[in-house]
Amino acid sequence: MTIRVLVDACLLVKGNVSNVLFDLANVGLISLHWTPEIAQQFVKNWASTRVEREESELKQKGSAPYSAQEMSAALTAATRRAQDRLSKFRLMQREWAIPGWDAVAAAIAHPPNTLSVGKPGGVHHGDYEIALAAIKLKEIFLTDNIWLATENISHLPPKILASFEVWSLPQGLLLEELDSKFPAEVLMAIEKTMSDSKHPPLTRPNMLNILGNPQEFASGKVQAKLQTLWGLEPTPLKQVRKVQRVDEALTQ
Repeated sequence: MTIRVLVDACLLVKGNVSNVLFDLANVGLISLHWTPEIAQQFVKNWASTRVEREESELKQKGSAPYSAQEMSAALTAATRRAQDRLSKFRLMQREWAIPGWDAVAAAIAHPPNTLSVGKPGGVHHGDYEIALAAIKLKEIFLTDNIWLATENISHLPPKILASFEVWSLPQGLLLEELDSKFPAEVLMAIEKTMSDSKHPPLTRPNMLNILGNPQEFASGKVQAKLQTLWGLEPTPLKQVRKVQRVDEALTQ
């Protein structure tokens, strides 16, 4: 049975996390999906995050912040880089699109009250469309397992999505679930991510901290397992963040 994962934009923007997700797909464990709307959000968030990071680094060096013209140019350049990364995502996962996806039609089929949108314990109104996309994925692929990978679990509550046979889960739990069933393949995917990272190389200590880092996979379980397997300690967090800045520009 195929595991189809609708991946939220909040995870696509994370360089190391998305690289591992695509390598999990590359070894055949999952099939990744997203919508054109999620793709647009990815491009917007990826570009704005990178420009904010550039400005922060300028301030740390004592340089003046971007002027309005410089800010516009930086956003344009970052948007192009985001679109380039998105095009590579599509090449790596050619069946990313959800057949028959139409946000308006999906909302008619499943109006907000069916997902308790905006109510306590219900789907957040800003993530309603993502929930609809996951439901549509299940309706198309009835016999497959449908997972919704997101950091916004409180906005996409598992209890609500479970009634539509969709499992909403964070990236750490996704990795742990796959590792519990397919440990050899998960290790293969992680090692591929490391081998594909060249400038600088993504070492085993780096990867250990990425696995445990709350801003990355937040999976102490998988981190501890590989730490024992490799006989290593994770590297300091600040070093991992530096590695990620470089690796985000790369794609398998």
